[in-house]
Amino acid sequence: MATIAVLVVAFVALSMVLVSDRDFTTTWGVASLNEGSGTLTVLDEEERTARACARVAQRYGLTRREEEVLVLMMRGYTLARIGEELYVADSTMKTHSRHIYRKVGVGNRNELQEFVAARRG
Repeated sequence: MATIAVLVVAFVALSMVLVSDRDFTTTWGVASLNEGSGTLTVLDEEERTARACARVAQRYGLTRREEEVLVLMMRGYTLARIGEELYVADSTMKTHSRHIYRKVGVGNRNELQEFVAARRG
């Protein structure tokens, strides 16, 4: 058992030496969106989108649940998938999306995505 533990520790140490930071971040999906510049990661983009959704929610009086739905809509989830994630019925999801559209003043998801994207700053 001790031999296996030593081998595991040696393997982990060796892999840390051999794998560069670039390989690690690319492997784990945190690659740069601006290839070469290395300034904006997928996680940064998610954070900017979440903040924009929070600003829109506050400015236009969305409920917490509507804000959750908005974030998932901005990630491109279908209403059915959002319903599965939040454990609510499809009819409830349709109601949430209608309320979001009405409060923000848009007619459909494309307009909503453009609206939120304009506030990502």
